[in-house]
Amino acid sequence: MSNTLPVNLGKRFGDVSLLPENLKNQLNAFKVDELESNILAVLKDDLDGIGNIDEILVSLYKKTNKVEERKSVSSRLYKLTTRKRLEKVAGKKGVYRFV
Repeated sequence: MSNTLPVNLGKRFGDVSLLPENLKNQLNAFKVDELESNILAVLKDDLDGIGNIDEILVSLYKKTNKVEERKSVSSRLYKLTTRKRLEKVAGKKGVYRFV
């Protein structure tokens, strides 16, 4: 057995769509911080599950009265897509929707 760690260590979940939410909530890979939680909330509650980054920024401000940095929101959107919580809309730059 080799002492080297796999490159994809901690990301070998495969299809997680069928996992129960209570299991996902226990996994560090699926934990969301406050900004991520707010992004998911505004997409769901204010934007009917789909929106571009500008709409998300404005909705976040309306929800929290806090101006979020575009770079930070963009980074969190990317993180949420890698976790299969959101997906980018093909052919549309900066547009995200629930999976």
